[in-house]
Amino acid sequence: MNNIKIKVMTEEELLETKAFINESKQRESELKGERSAILRQLKEEDGCNSAEEVEQLIQRNDEIITRLSDELNQGMRELETELKKIRE
Repeated sequence: MNNIKIKVMTEEELLETKAFINESKQRESELKGERSAILRQLKEEDGCNSAEEVEQLIQRNDEIITRLSDELNQGMRELETELKKIRE
């Protein structure tokens, strides 16, 4: 025999569940709209047509940021060294 227990929901619980489902559907629709807008912007501004191209763009930008940060830090160290020489 099956020992499946079925809980009968009250009218209030059903209405709350219905409201939750409707809110979830609305939020899903909003998120899909935001996703479309982001994808359209990525295509227009960066020429990205797929998630793979976006990942490549992110990787290239991360590499550029790392390189520029390293160059900036090196320049700061050189500047500090020169300032120490001037003060001596």
